Amino acid sequence: LEKLKTYGYNIGMAFQIWDDVLDEIGDEKKLGKKVGKDREKNKLTYVLVYGLDESIKMAQKHVEEAIKAVKDLNNSENLINLAKFIVSREV
Repeated sequence: LEKLKTYGYNIGMAFQIWDDVLDEIGDEKKLGKKVGKDREKNKLTYVLVYGLDESIKMAQKHVEEAIKAVKDLNNSENLINLAKFIVSREV
């Protein structure tokens, strides 16, 4: 249960950080939404606080931690693939 909690926390963090990255540099056509909305609304984002490069590193680190948490569990392939997918969404 603790491993799954760690996994869930880390993919959630990775998803939010990557969403902030995509809002900053994503392709509107691929995302299906307007890019830069967070900045226009003066939202506090990971990219604003930590910068683009550091935010990307942070998202990737959370994915690594999520994978590390579940890699030894039986049938964890789908969980691992989901974690990897989060930071592979196109920019």
